Amino acid sequence: MSSGKETVAENPKVLTEEPQDDISLLVWLQDHLSWDEYLELCSKFGGRRFYLPRWPAQEERNKQIKKEFENILDTAHNPKMAAIYSSLARRHGLTEGGIRYILFRM
Repeated sequence: MSSGKETVAENPKVLTEEPQDDISLLVWLQDHLSWDEYLELCSKFGGRRFYLPRWPAQEERNKQIKKEFENILDTAHNPKMAAIYSSLARRHGLTEGGIRYILFRM
């Protein structure tokens, strides 16, 4: 039962479209997964709440944030920490609190 649309398995780039709510997420899944993939997903996870990380390579992202932070500290003369957190947060789509958590608690 093919809709003629590419599935995630055929083309991972289809993941760039963003569903805005739970209903549009279901429609998106139906449009981008094969019928068998969709049924398997429903049978394994239907009725459950689960977290999908925004960044599949979260560990790599966190290492990159730490590296950028260290580079800024090494090169900046009299750095303003709030501005650094704000800049990193904007660059990586996180909150400033999230940045501080990555830098100092992980």
